[in-house]
Amino acid sequence: MDKNSIGLNIDESIIKSAVVETTKAAILASMSDNGLAEQLVHEVLSIKVDKDGKIATSSWGRESGMTYLEYIVKKAIQDEAKSALKEALEENRSALKEAIKRELKKDSTRNEMLNNFMSEMMKAISYGYHTTVNVQFEEQK
Repeated sequence: MDKNSIGLNIDESIIKSAVVETTKAAILASMSDNGLAEQLVHEVLSIKVDKDGKIATSSWGRESGMTYLEYIVKKAIQDEAKSALKEALEENRSALKEAIKRELKKDSTRNEMLNNFMSEMMKAISYGYHTTVNVQFEEQK
């Protein structure tokens, strides 16, 4: 070591962290200056996705799919609606339970339930597979 140099014992992880943060800041500044950030956000939100929010891979999916922004908004609304419905049902649980009991006591409801049950049972029976076996005896010659 040269007697005119000063030794700095700085942990390498601190240097790496500083370099990474400086690089990130420079990239973000460059993106903002060029409008690249807005363009990237627009591209991501405009990409076509399927009903599950996955990027549409087929040409039909890209033509008929919704944008990612539409998917996010739709999902948020559905989640809020589901939450509000659960809350309303919980608040009115006892009243709903009583209304269901009253409806089940009606002869017309019980008859309809029985008719539907019987109809479905008949369908299930008629869809069964049938095996036909033919047995023939021939005289040996």
